[in-house]
Amino acid sequence: MTKKDITKRIKNKYWDLRVRRPGFLQSKHIVSKALTQPIKITSAITVHENSNIWIENINLYNQDLTDNLFSKTFASAFTENPQWPLIILKQLKDSSKEKDAFIQHTSQIDWANADVENKIEYLVEYVKLLFKIQKYYAFTVPLTNWCEQKLKESNEALLDYAVQHEMLDVDKMNESLVSIKNASEEEKNELINDHLRKFAWIKSNYNIIEPYTKDEILSELQTDIHVFVPKPVPNSPLKYLAVALQVGIFLRNRMKEMSQQLWFAHEPFIKQVAKDLSISREDALQLLPDELTKSIKTGNVVVSKTDLQKRHKGFVVGMLDGKAILMTGQIVEELKHFFDSPEITGIHEIKGNIASKGLVVGVVKVIPNVSEIGKLNDGDILVTSMTTPDFIVAMKRAGAIVTDEGGLSCHAAIVSRELKKPCVVGTKIASKVLEDGDEVEVDANQGIVKILKKNK
Repeated sequence: MTKKDITKRIKNKYWDLRVRRPGFLQSKHIVSKALTQPIKITSAITVHENSNIWIENINLYNQDLTDNLFSKTFASAFTENPQWPLIILKQLKDSSKEKDAFIQHTSQIDWANADVENKIEYLVEYVKLLFKIQKYYAFTVPLTNWCEQKLKESNEALLDYAVQHEMLDVDKMNESLVSIKNASEEEKNELINDHLRKFAWIKSNYNIIEPYTKDEILSELQTDIHVFVPKPVPNSPLKYLAVALQVGIFLRNRMKEMSQQLWFAHEPFIKQVAKDLSISREDALQLLPDELTKSIKTGNVVVSKTDLQKRHKGFVVGMLDGKAILMTGQIVEELKHFFDSPEITGIHEIKGNIASKGLVVGVVKVIPNVSEIGKLNDGDILVTSMTTPDFIVAMKRAGAIVTDEGGLSCHAAIVSRELKKPCVVGTKIASKVLEDGDEVEVDANQGIVKILKKNK
């Protein structure tokens, strides 16, 4: 199939533009392939995605699958077994144990002296673990959205229980911060160093690794630190839906955390392999896993410097109708232009969904990715496409949070409620309309962001 044929098929397919994330080709290919694995959610129902692609930072999901999940799959699954999300939860917990053991084992390997077989064995297992973790994204976001919708239709009171089913690692991170805050001055330095070691992965995403620093911890210690308290769902005929919503929220966030931890742990390996191959770390992360395996075996990079340069400039990668695709060059810009919304001007008020109530006036900082968190000052309005655990540090600094994507159970909504920060999600256009330095009023009581003064 030619590039022209693939491009036409991509343009004609019915997509859900779910997230925007920077990152390297290697991790994005693995994630896309993971999502096409069949998942048995009940004895009679299997979810199977066959298309998921990245156009550089734009991630497209197969909307046909989402529509099918909404129209019949979830209703059938809950009829067969109302507790099926808890079975998926158990599966992810098993994978988490595997992940912990893998990281513990591989952290002790001296990669400079490891042989080729050990490196290839590591890479195979690393990819398998990301497959096990990431595959559930095919249905977890639609699941939380579906549960929200059903509860709004039937029992809105149960939406008050829209929190994670149980403690996440970011909640343990907050517990650690509270311990530091309450410690004596003599104990604090040792506790801070221990905290940095345990949570060094918090600002990692799609192989982009940003350092978590002592200064950031000291800044966090000046804020009110919320410690998560589980919220058991009361007895109700629809309790199973509220529990499923809680499980879905946990799954979405736990998958992110587990992947971040793997990407962070991958660093020593990828740096050594890059050194062995006489290429940069960034070049090594633009290789597909099979290409990296072949390069390790032969001792030479199997992709030309010219092709690597093209991948750095932009790529389309993923799975289209069950087949892996990879394209670079002008076609990337063509597809980005096709799927990106045009520039929006003349808007003075942006509407979204209320995630956490409150009213704040502040200065906008648009943070497209974690590498730009440093420009956010205390009290600034954090505007982004969607938050993930690597945004936690910035969210604590923010006066309010505004996102393009998400609903009541998205990461930004959950965290903002815990932090008691005003938050408006699902605006679709905030990060396109707003610019650094704009003064805005975030009225999260009404779900409205008003532009008070544009930064000229």
